[in-house]
Amino acid sequence: MSVEPYYSDDHCTIYHARCEEVLPELTGVGLVITSPPYNLRMGIDGNKRTAFHSRSGRNLSTGRKAAAIGAKFSDGYDSHDDAMPIDQYIEWQRSVLELCWKSLSDTGAIFYNHKPRVQGGKCLLPTEYLPSEVVLRQLIIWDRAGTGVAWSPAAYNTAHEWIMLIAQPGFALKGRSESGIGDLWRFPPEHSVPGHPCPFPVGLAARAIETASVTGPIVDPFMGSGSTLRAAKDAGHKAIGIELEERYCEIAATRLAQEVLF
Repeated sequence: MSVEPYYSDDHCTIYHARCEEVLPELTGVGLVITSPPYNLRMGIDGNKRTAFHSRSGRNLSTGRKAAAIGAKFSDGYDSHDDAMPIDQYIEWQRSVLELCWKSLSDTGAIFYNHKPRVQGGKCLLPTEYLPSEVVLRQLIIWDRAGTGVAWSPAAYNTAHEWIMLIAQPGFALKGRSESGIGDLWRFPPEHSVPGHPCPFPVGLAARAIETASVTGPIVDPFMGSGSTLRAAKDAGHKAIGIELEERYCEIAATRLAQEVLF
């Protein structure tokens, strides 16, 4: 690996890097479980670049504080402004998913979390982020048990997100009984990780790991607070996390070092 690990133990390795640097060097991956940055600091018309400082929540152009972002997402990104023009964001997501797809084993799969949203006055579905060569096997609905932050009067808040199961032909669940879990997964958001505004639920990642037939390492190219790696470690699997934000790498390493996750 050309990038040195930020953290490593018997099960998990963290790389402080852009995922585009690490993913091309991975092969035989069993599962990719990830939730990317949502580009939430995009201007409401979908074209204007409206960037906010990750700590203060203030508009970098006007200095005015964004109420929702300042209150909920004050611990955002220092290395990524999360305010790409929408066309650029879509192409970025497609390129990362293409790299994830190429890294999979013949029995591997991607669990890709994203959400429908109103962009430029119309609904933007997460299927827009899929490159043409991947195969969408199933759509899983993540019921978040609440509507979350009130973003805009343009539409009703979404109380759910999508988890797209993108699978190689050889992918399968562990057995027939696992299919009985269904495609509606109810997990409340986690709010107990200091320093990260919206950590991915460990239980949600654990469900994917526990029900899928895993034949290789588990990878999260947008690791965040390390929920996927913690779930993989608890299940006895090898896992790799990639994260551009160094303070998130530190949070994830701390969570992995805990015998019992608090």
